Amino acid sequence: MAQGMQVYQRYCSACHGPSGEGNGLAPAAAYYDPSPTNLALHGAAHAAGEYAWLIKEGNKASAMPRFQEKLDEDDIWSVVLYIRYTLADGQSGDHQH
Repeated sequence: MAQGMQVYQRYCSACHGPSGEGNGLAPAAAYYDPSPTNLALHGAAHAAGEYAWLIKEGNKASAMPRFQEKLDEDDIWSVVLYIRYTLADGQSGDHQH
């Protein structure tokens, strides 16, 4: 989890916020449409493999960039686990959004 937290703080928190609430301090983040996902609320809503793919490939429908060239597999999976089990902290993935 420590590795995932470091990766998250370095690469993700600027947009997704320090606690994953979608309220990052990157100047442009407030203008993104759609806005950055609230990972604290929705972090458990997707399978781990979906998150790994989104981190690698980005999301063309949003401002989420590709991280495939910046992060190795260990970094990607450590941040996926951090999102699901620390930021989302046991939230159920059963709800629709």
